[in-house]
Amino acid sequence: SSDHNVYAVDVATGQPVWEKPVATENSVWGAPAVDDQRVYVGSMDHYVYAVDRATGQQIWREELSGSVVGGVVLDEGRVFVGGVDKKLHALDANTGDLLWASEDLGGWVWGEPLIYEGYAYVNSLNGKVYAFAVADGAPRWAQAVTVEGALRAGPVLLDGQLVVGTETGNLYTITMETGEQAILYKAGAGILSTPVVVDNMVYAGTATGNVYALDANKGTAPLAWVYPPAREK
Repeated sequence: SSDHNVYAVDVATGQPVWEKPVATENSVWGAPAVDDQRVYVGSMDHYVYAVDRATGQQIWREELSGSVVGGVVLDEGRVFVGGVDKKLHALDANTGDLLWASEDLGGWVWGEPLIYEGYAYVNSLNGKVYAFAVADGAPRWAQAVTVEGALRAGPVLLDGQLVVGTETGNLYTITMETGEQAILYKAGAGILSTPVVVDNMVYAGTATGNVYALDANKGTAPLAWVYPPAREK
């Protein structure tokens, strides 16, 4: 919450799980990651926290060099988190120790990274998409993929490709292996949240209040529908 706290609520009763919320020193904007024992969350106070899932007691906290504005991602004993310091960080989930950090990515990392088959894919506000090996942070591509417009949200997986949306309203597909990009659709208004993929369908909302459904198999004419529908003149 923006009140600086992290809450746990029983989904059956609506009652608090912990005796008191977990307090950080600034706003918590991003979603936590959860495993069987712990909750991991970042705060605008520059720290990433790990707390006991049952009690809310702090297990560790690790300071980064900038605020954490987005969610954290947990994968095979590692916590991945971006921040205002323009880097992607990999932390040891057990201890909080920094395993590696990327180079300066040229803009805030606001959206959550996508972890898939040994690589972390992450967007930056400077309009670039990066891919790093989760083991050591080595880049997968020779250079970052550049798109038109800032990337505020994270990428999503679509059958061996990434889908990303930009603040200029463009949706792109990016081949995960090579970094080759193509425009899927031009919505014409800012896409500020991560699209959703179900089978071959991509759903994206815009800052002007429209939701687009796109069939990724239909080449140059992917639009299936838009809500609200356009009014007839």
